[in-house]
Amino acid sequence: GGCLHSHVHVLRMWSMRPLPGVRLTLVTRDVETPYSGMLPGHVAGSYTRKECHLDLVKLAAFAGARLVHAEATGLDLLRKRVQLGGGRPALRYDVLSINIGCTPRLFGGEDGFESAKRAPVAGVTPVKPIDGFGRRWDVLLARTVAAADDGSDAEPVEVAIVGGGGGGVELALSVRARL
Repeated sequence: GGCLHSHVHVLRMWSMRPLPGVRLTLVTRDVETPYSGMLPGHVAGSYTRKECHLDLVKLAAFAGARLVHAEATGLDLLRKRVQLGGGRPALRYDVLSINIGCTPRLFGGEDGFESAKRAPVAGVTPVKPIDGFGRRWDVLLARTVAAADDGSDAEPVEVAIVGGGGGGVELALSVRARL
């Protein structure tokens, strides 16, 4: 389920050397998915949001893979089935690869945490889940530009990046280039 970097690579490799007698199936909630490797370029203004998305219908067709447009909602490990949403029948598998990304927990909910997929935490723009980042970045960018253009002597908007790995550094440099 899902189609992030590793599954894109599998589809690419499969297109070059499919295994006879094996059917490859991609289950995905979204038929267009953001490619996180282009995210810094989008933040810097080099790419539009659309340019950063992969068309999974085309990618699956190119690879000769079956595409199931549905959300994986559960697993039956004993019967080797992926449960699908929307009233779709379960999908049988022999080998399963799961690549669904992550959703960080943020401070601010009743238990001290709030899922990044639910209500926003004031002033926090999580990068993950990646499929919603483009919209969240657009809101942050508009707010930052509006604050800079209002002509007042208000304090400038400060952007802090939490996460010091390669992705965090790339993102920080891209935000700096854009703002």
